[in-house]
Amino acid sequence: MDCKETQANIELFVKDKLDVKKLKEFLYHVEQCEECMDELEVYFTLYSGMQILEKDKDSGIDYRVDLKRKLRKGEETLRNFRLKKFRKILIFIVFILLIAIFL
Repeated sequence: MDCKETQANIELFVKDKLDVKKLKEFLYHVEQCEECMDELEVYFTLYSGMQILEKDKDSGIDYRVDLKRKLRKGEETLRNFRLKKFRKILIFIVFILLIAIFL
């Protein structure tokens, strides 16, 4: 994913609307690209601020901490996806082995 595509996907990331493949590419890119990480921080701060204003809450929030939490959540989503995929493959292999044993 290049900078243009990454920046086009910032809103989708913030709103949790990226599919797993794009999420993986997005997270990898923002970890490597300081410019895109800066864009993400700006958008995330603005988006979070607007959410707070809409809810009329006090703003004692550290947006960088929230963004880091969101990035970790994205990474956790990827790990869970990989684990789920691994489990399916493992179950399939065990099933095939059981069939082979009983034949």
